Amino acid sequence: MTTRRRARFSLTKLRSVLESAGWDTDGEETLTAEMSNAQGHFRVVIDKGGRVMLRRTALIDQSPGQVIHAHGRSYALHTESIAITHITTTLTTEEEFNDILAEMMELALSASQK
Repeated sequence: MTTRRRARFSLTKLRSVLESAGWDTDGEETLTAEMSNAQGHFRVVIDKGGRVMLRRTALIDQSPGQVIHAHGRSYALHTESIAITHITTTLTTEEEFNDILAEMMELALSASQK
């Protein structure tokens, strides 16, 4: 038998915080938000129980492209390496969300420098 969790967090409030900071948001039961900048692509997922997951995908190496000719056809070949960092936590209050998100972003950025 499964039990239904009681909603404790207003995703509407958290959505407006994210949107005012420039994130693109989506979802009703689970809030997702995405943003890309020079430091990578970031995705935040938040559920009504206050669980927050941040994923950062960042380019760490990119080889020069090359053209390969095979069987009378030309192919452009490009290789890149990426790093994906996942960070999760649980909110205690909605008011701490800004600070928690800032800390998660900082941790995601510092993780790639190790």
